[in-house]
Amino acid sequence: GGKATFSGFADLWSEKAWWGDRHLVFLSEPQLWYNVNKNISFGTEVEMSSNFIYPACETSKSFYINPTIAAKFTF
Repeated sequence: GGKATFSGFADLWSEKAWWGDRHLVFLSEPQLWYNVNKNISFGTEVEMSSNFIYPACETSKSFYINPTIAAKFTF
């Protein structure tokens, strides 16, 4: 009945860091939405990344999972 929507993306690539090492980078942001009606939706996004962006002080941790909640209004 169109009450749920699953969307998002997943990317995987290789790059050479400024210090010379080559590594794989993974970035994904799957989304799950509950559509109250055609204009209002509530949902979640789980941001997952490996070797993407991390604080310089935390170089030992390279995989992050950041869950979020969201609400959207479509015009």
